[in-house]
Amino acid sequence: MTPRYSVFIITSLFCAFGSKSSIIGQPLVIDSIRPRFSGVLELNWAGGTSPFAVEHRDSLSLNSWDPVVVTADRRVYVDRSESAGFFRITTVNALPAWVQEYESFLRARFISDRIPGMALALVEGSNIVLTKGYGLRDVEVGLPVNRDTLFHIGSTHKPMTSAMIGTLVDDGVLKWDTSVTEVWSGFTLHGSTASRVSIRHLLSMLSGIPDSAEDDLNLGLEDPEELLEFVSDIDPIAGPGEEFSYSNISVSIAGYLGAMADGRNQQTLFKGYEALLRERILDPLGMRRATLSADQSARDANKSKAYNVINGQAFLAESEDQEEDVLAPSGGLKASASEMALFVIMQIKRGIAPNGKRVLTESSAVECWKPYLENYGMGWETVVSDGERLIYHDGAFDNFVSVIAFLPETKRGYVLLINSEDAGSDLIEASIGEFLRIARVQP
Repeated sequence: MTPRYSVFIITSLFCAFGSKSSIIGQPLVIDSIRPRFSGVLELNWAGGTSPFAVEHRDSLSLNSWDPVVVTADRRVYVDRSESAGFFRITTVNALPAWVQEYESFLRARFISDRIPGMALALVEGSNIVLTKGYGLRDVEVGLPVNRDTLFHIGSTHKPMTSAMIGTLVDDGVLKWDTSVTEVWSGFTLHGSTASRVSIRHLLSMLSGIPDSAEDDLNLGLEDPEELLEFVSDIDPIAGPGEEFSYSNISVSIAGYLGAMADGRNQQTLFKGYEALLRERILDPLGMRRATLSADQSARDANKSKAYNVINGQAFLAESEDQEEDVLAPSGGLKASASEMALFVIMQIKRGIAPNGKRVLTESSAVECWKPYLENYGMGWETVVSDGERLIYHDGAFDNFVSVIAFLPETKRGYVLLINSEDAGSDLIEASIGEFLRIARVQP
């Protein structure tokens, strides 16, 4: 069933197309209608990207995909068989130059790389300046991607686990350098290094747990406690802090230790982690549709499917996602571009959510960014060009690819989610360098 939204007073509205002249007389389609933090309602339009403000004349109920035309007398006409209504345009504001250039780059690559579906969010300071969907979330049925389409975000989830741990540090439940054995006395590794492994080591990939250990992991493990037992047989590649090795196991253990330290182990460790992430990060940010549950996301009518792309043709990919995946803290979340943008804004604002709520102290937020070996911090990577820092993390899982990134000094950031690893991996990589080039220099 198509969702209905009641619109009463609208003081600003975001629509597609780059200038006032380009929208006049053009047929538009409503992509979504949602409340903003100021109490303003926002309408997004498929096919373009420029904002303009309107004042609403009368109450009007709208459905997604209602046809809309902007008339020459500066009215937005909603044309429906059962009712019709007008909005009067009061101002037209062009998007910032950096937004236009970066969106144009991504749009061109989306077309040339034959990506089935993609979602983008661009942020500046406390504001989401653009959210947009491209292509299809369901190729077979022809359903489009929009700003609220759920994608598997893969390892862009890792910074969220680090932020969750940061809230426990803020509350004195843990310290970054708390030994793992202080939380879980049964933690062992081959050799005598286990007692020196800290939460910081786990989150920054410096625990000594090798990336290759995942090759021997049975992903059908039914409980995170089995994951904790599994690591006891791992031969560390180095002592804590001595060598970088990217490890989903390492970050997942850190997430579960957070749940244990906060007393969430009365229930299953997975449920404890899930509840803690929801309470400490997702709910304070307003990320209400984001979910770890494979079953819940599969039931969501606006969830993207994943695709293999062969010779430019998209074929449905078999899903690897599973309910209560033991590696979920390292990359199990399903979320939309619009909701992930809220997390990026929280980073830009150094722990403050877009709604003004303090989620994380500034010191904990910044501590997560601090790079160690291989320019990797606690869930974040750093690249520096001409003195400008870009802090980011990319992800790939279940044939989805993703990246979130921000410039802490320029206070701009982005979210890019793609539903094909085959077609989208090159763009994810290219998007990082292009964002650093474009967003740091333009007004």
